[in-house]
Amino acid sequence: MEKKHTKGPWELQKTDRGYVIGDPITEYDICTIKCHTSPPASAKCNAELISASPDLLDALTDLVGGCGKEGDLFSGEAMQKAREAIAKAEGRAL
Repeated sequence: MEKKHTKGPWELQKTDRGYVIGDPITEYDICTIKCHTSPPASAKCNAELISASPDLLDALTDLVGGCGKEGDLFSGEAMQKAREAIAKAEGRAL
């Protein structure tokens, strides 16, 4: 299946408009979350989750890809990638 989303990683930036999620390579904006459309705390949380989407997809793909194969179903590397993606989605560093 061909991917139809902008390849990650995506970056989150705070601007006077709210939060902008963008592709650092192409410098295109993925989306803008304006603070006046939701409470500022919700806008930030939503922006963090959206910006982590490519990382979350990549981490879950690695974890699911390991199911049913010989050896450790959840390799240390795949689990670390998942932990990092979750931390990014939650707006915290690991």
